[in-house]
Amino acid sequence: MTNSSPGFTAQEAYVDTLSKEKFPFSLAVGAAFVRGMREIGYKSTATALCELIDNSEQAGATRADIVFGYDRSDKKPARLAVIDDGHGMSSRMLRAAVLWGGTHRENDRNGFGRFGYGLPSACVSQGRSFTVFSRPAGAGWASVTVDLDEIAAGRYTNEHGLIVVPKAVKATLPDFVAEAIGEHSDPDTFTGTVVLIDKLDKIDRRTTSKIVDVLLTQFGVIYHKISERCQITVNGRIVEPIDPLFLTPGCRWYDFDEDRAVPIPPIDVKVKPKEDGTSGGVIHVRLSYLPYGFQLIDKSKKGTSSANLSPRFHVMRDYNGVIVCRNGRVIEVKNSTPWTSFQNNDRHVRVEIDFPATLDDEFAVNTSKQRVDLSERMWNHLREAGVEQAIAQLRRLYKENQQEATLKDEAAADGRLPSEWVMEDVKRDLPPGDLERLVSRQDDSDLLKEAKRQDAHGVVPFDVALSSLKSSLEGKSYKLGHRDVPGDPFFSVESFGPTTMLWLNTSHPWYQTVYFHPEATPQTRRAWELTLFVIAERIVLGTKEHAAFYRAEIKRWSERLETACTTMTERYFDPAGVVESAETAEQNL
Repeated sequence: MTNSSPGFTAQEAYVDTLSKEKFPFSLAVGAAFVRGMREIGYKSTATALCELIDNSEQAGATRADIVFGYDRSDKKPARLAVIDDGHGMSSRMLRAAVLWGGTHRENDRNGFGRFGYGLPSACVSQGRSFTVFSRPAGAGWASVTVDLDEIAAGRYTNEHGLIVVPKAVKATLPDFVAEAIGEHSDPDTFTGTVVLIDKLDKIDRRTTSKIVDVLLTQFGVIYHKISERCQITVNGRIVEPIDPLFLTPGCRWYDFDEDRAVPIPPIDVKVKPKEDGTSGGVIHVRLSYLPYGFQLIDKSKKGTSSANLSPRFHVMRDYNGVIVCRNGRVIEVKNSTPWTSFQNNDRHVRVEIDFPATLDDEFAVNTSKQRVDLSERMWNHLREAGVEQAIAQLRRLYKENQQEATLKDEAAADGRLPSEWVMEDVKRDLPPGDLERLVSRQDDSDLLKEAKRQDAHGVVPFDVALSSLKSSLEGKSYKLGHRDVPGDPFFSVESFGPTTMLWLNTSHPWYQTVYFHPEATPQTRRAWELTLFVIAERIVLGTKEHAAFYRAEIKRWSERLETACTTMTERYFDPAGVVESAETAEQNL
């Protein structure tokens, strides 16, 4: 039986070329190089093992299993293996595969691999020894071992001073690997590849349970778009895909509770090839918005305790920024762009871009596939396609949601703010004539205008808006509201029948710089509300001339405040000092 898969055929052509060139199979220029490759900079054990899973997927594997081997205790693994059922490698290819740069896929733009650094670099980043076993169709198991301790002792060095990889030898699989294969296949007929990493000394989270939990989460995110092509397991547990945008039904934690991510229309960014015909393709952009409190277990409590954080939080925290995928595989999260940097509250703003390998030169993927550097051309394409604008809109939406939640928390059980209650209490101190005019007003024209405004802006139909407004105003002489009216004064006053309606303009710089500045307290907000309620009261109780005078003055105040608040923010406030909610107290968890 022969192996006719395209990948296997390409491997054989590659080693034929090496033979013709009389390649010496020297591992590197010296032991120092090998030691240096241990520090190539994988962010975690998961990102290192992704190199091996990428190889499995590209070899046509339908499954990749990560299993652990132990010496004394099953709490801490002494070795681990990545097992796949791909097309395998011949003995000749095995010897080349353990070399840095030893690949038949160099500069390949169809799959994940390009450089041939992944297998050896990933292995030595976690342990001091690794062995690659492989068995293609019609052959037996063979293996090649690279042991850093043996290299240091000079046992891989030939008479010319070169570190040379030994030829592949016939092999028998370790018992724990054979047992793992036996869980789903016949070990006697199984074909594929096993990468065994031994002498583990750099693995994250040394206990098995912690390693498994971390790998399940990170693999779940990294391969969430392509998990159906190759099933991944860790210690017998299937890796469930985790959509970091929380948009995909069936993905892990999508339906953790009743809260759902809000889908934003996706964007396809078409990139025309350069004049030389290279670097063309389509970048697919996905966006979503996570409602305020999305990561909390008990939504009625503030997220200051790790006990109240759901598993969603760790995905939101670790993937906060522009999530960059190549051919569907997550590579990196860019938390800074030429137009903005992502802060804690931006965890609710989810952005993912997926580029084809034909655009590799524009994204500068590094050898460990953990970092991308977008060219200025790509950032400009994304900006022009509306990604920057979408992020800004979602940030505003979150800010509105957070502020609504804050005011709700600060209100009494009946929904009234303390400032509204205080004004109700002190209205009895008004002169009798003023009090009579205050409570006997019947003009609903402003109320009708607000209902029409909500209808025109698509908030709710007129009848629904009018009914809701009347219900919220019942029995109240004073009511505070918030609305976004660009260009209007920082506050305005209307008469909704007997209710004095005080509107704060959320789009005016005063609102963020003063009223809802990060260091503002509920007490300072109530003080501002009382001040403006008293002014509002004088407006509605005065003559038409009085009201006209006040409105003209408020317009002038607002213009001056806009300039002053903007200048204050630019000169003295942290420009990143957006409204940080109580739920960001978990940022260091």
